[in-house]
Amino acid sequence: MDVPSLVFAPCGEQRFLNINAELRVAAGGSDSTKTTSFLSMDSTDGSISTIYHFAWKKCA
Repeated sequence: MDVPSLVFAPCGEQRFLNINAELRVAAGGSDSTKTTSFLSMDSTDGSISTIYHFAWKKCA
């Protein structure tokens, strides 16, 4: 997994953490006129996991 360029806030400035999650699905070969589909991000069995990578930099 490539790590994008990191941008740090100036020393002493407060930053907020915003996490946006996105879930997509493709219909594939389903005929949308004859079927009903349901999609949810909830997981009752804990089978979905997300890994976040954080980086800190010491102020100079």
